[in-house]
Amino acid sequence: MPAFSSKPRFRSFYRFLQLFDQRIWLFVVLHVLVWAYIIAGLPGSVQLFFVNVLLFVLIVVRLTYRKTIITYFNYSFGRISHWNIHRRRYPPYKWYDLYRAAQSYTAEHARSSELLAFNPLPLFQLLQHPLQSVRERERFAVLMLPVKTSYNTEESLPNDTFWLIHGEQAFGHGDCIVRITWERGSIMLEIASERPEDGAHILEQLIERAQRNSIYRRKMISPVFQPQLRPHYGDEDDESNLSLVFQAPSNVTDETIVLEDSMHELIEWSVIDFHQRRDALKAVGLPGRRGILFYGPPGTGKTYTCKYIANRLPDATTIVVSGKDLGHIRYICQIARQFQPALVILEDIDLVFSSRENNMFSPALGDLFDELDGFQPDDAVIFLLTTNAIDRVEAAIKDRPGRVSQCIYLGPPNAELRRRYLRALLERYPAAADINLEPIIKRTEGASQAFLKEMVVRAVQLATAQQFTLDSASLRLTEQHLADAQAQMLQGNDSVGKRIIGFQVSTA
Repeated sequence: MPAFSSKPRFRSFYRFLQLFDQRIWLFVVLHVLVWAYIIAGLPGSVQLFFVNVLLFVLIVVRLTYRKTIITYFNYSFGRISHWNIHRRRYPPYKWYDLYRAAQSYTAEHARSSELLAFNPLPLFQLLQHPLQSVRERERFAVLMLPVKTSYNTEESLPNDTFWLIHGEQAFGHGDCIVRITWERGSIMLEIASERPEDGAHILEQLIERAQRNSIYRRKMISPVFQPQLRPHYGDEDDESNLSLVFQAPSNVTDETIVLEDSMHELIEWSVIDFHQRRDALKAVGLPGRRGILFYGPPGTGKTYTCKYIANRLPDATTIVVSGKDLGHIRYICQIARQFQPALVILEDIDLVFSSRENNMFSPALGDLFDELDGFQPDDAVIFLLTTNAIDRVEAAIKDRPGRVSQCIYLGPPNAELRRRYLRALLERYPAAADINLEPIIKRTEGASQAFLKEMVVRAVQLATAQQFTLDSASLRLTEQHLADAQAQMLQGNDSVGKRIIGFQVSTA
């Protein structure tokens, strides 16, 4: 049979059935009138027999064309019970990408259509089991489920959709059916085609489109892991093991971050310039991957600096990972490969990737080494690692330039940085412009940025309680408010407590 046969002899029968369904009551009336005229002169018993036969025929024909899913398939393609099925399962975060890929692919085929219909049976049972009951093959209403498409937007997708695609020579494949179903917390992609190679070709096209046009590209996301999943985008995943959660876009800019000029230049050279000129650097033999480790006491701006870098790389997908999710580094790196160019931020790595003497039974450390060493020269991925305890981090991470290109210390700000930082925090309170900050700067020697920010927050709280105003433009902050706020924060703390709240942090 030709690869692109339209099978008209099968379609004509199903077109007749469709016409019958559209005019079902007209057919019933006409048949009753005709048969009533024919059997009017017959004996009573014969009349009863013919009436029963007529009713039986009408019921059988009506059930034959009850609106089942297979009826739509047969009307479009003829007999398809011999078609081959490709079936793949994916985690839910790929649902929207695959759905839009199927829609765009179908839109390119002029004689194709989309069918919203739910049926619990897998596609191979719908197609290849002729004795399946009519009820089991019937189409039911779909359930529209919400899907996040960005940090503050969402859309609804049907839990079951079929695309009936008519093959065209220009696309290199014959007729096929594509189905995407939400099934027990995972996504099922099924493709039916007469020739197996046609289904494989369409499967490859859909996966490539989904990955290229993914809604996660150039966004800030965080992976949330449950059980493990298989590592390749094109391979079948086990269950709903992984979700990608959109994070708020970074709004840390050059105007809002306070860094020493030398530190700003170092970040610009080590990360920003490397990313912006990556293609040119790869052309002269440099690899496309780089790793930077930020270390220092808590509250000194490591995470804030990472957000600043994310804002400076708008064309990169930012993947933020912390806590127990660090243990899934193999899959984190796979996500980074899918959505590269990627910026991967691993926070507090000492919690999972501590020295092997203290972490000898965890496989995460070995997985990290394998992944960092396994990137290809043309992979466009930058790793930003942070830690409050550099001494606890495995030496093979921090002391090997091939894995981490540079370690950058972020400590408590000096007097000039404290002055700039306090001015930045007080900008939204115009009435506080005349505050003399010099005594405060002297009293906060060794304080972290986090401590200074909390001190201003408390000073504002004290001022609003005294002035009974919530208008930041007219709120008068004074040096005394800041001094009282600092005294409150230090009250009841010994030297250890002061370090905990970021007032006296150790320096490198």
